[in-house]
Amino acid sequence: MNGGHFTRYCDVASLCYNFPMPTICIFDGIKITMYYRDHQPPHFHALAGDEEAEVGIDPIMILEGKLSRSVRAKVF
Repeated sequence: MNGGHFTRYCDVASLCYNFPMPTICIFDGIKITMYYRDHQPPHFHALAGDEEAEVGIDPIMILEGKLSRSVRAKVF
């Protein structure tokens, strides 16, 4: 996903919109993005090159996707 990472948001009326996901920070080529009112469990998205994962916050763990060991260590 080069450029912007877009997430589909659907409200209670089932109307769906595509919004760019707000960037929290970028470090060592890793981009952390997060929506304030996204689905449960609380998580953020980590993107590094062509690697991408949803990372749970409590406990911190990969919920979906994959990150190399070195990227995962920096994200955690």
